[in-house]
Parts: sequence; C-alpha cells; structure tokens
Amino acid sequence: MKDYYRILEISPSASFEVIKASYRALAKKYHPDTQASSNMEKTMADINEAYETLSNSQSRKEYDQQYSRFITVSYTHLRAHE
Repeated sequence: MKDYYRILEISPSASFEVIKASYRALAKKYHPDTQASSNMEKTMADINEAYETLSNSQSRKEYDQQYSRFITVSYTHLRAHE
C-alpha cells in the first residue's frame, strides 16, 4: 500500500488546505518539465495519485480505513520480529 501521507509529506491529520499546499509545492519541485529524470515522472504520478485521493473527502475516508489497518498490521509484524 502506498503511503499517501508520506508521499505528500504531511500528517494523517492534515487539513485540506495543508494537503493542497503540500501538493502544489511538491508538484512545482518534481514536475517533469523542471527535472530531466524519468524517475521524476514516477514521483509526479505518485504525488498526483496521493493528492487525488486525499483531496476528495469520500476517497480519503476509504483510504484512511485501509491505511489504519495497514499501519496496524505493519506495526504488529514489526513487533513480532523484535
């Protein structure tokens, strides 16, 4: 599962305004027209995907439910290997 919060460099409690501001800053920084790397296209695609999901309240709600389960499972898995 992609961590959209990490991709946008925001916390899961971020407001819509924070999501939008982070998206704009990252889009400017990683836009393929300003960077000459094929990796930037992938990075920009991830940024767009994260923004599309987190900027829509219904999509974000669904993502947050999956994200919560993912974090819980990941944490439990890590604790089991200590």
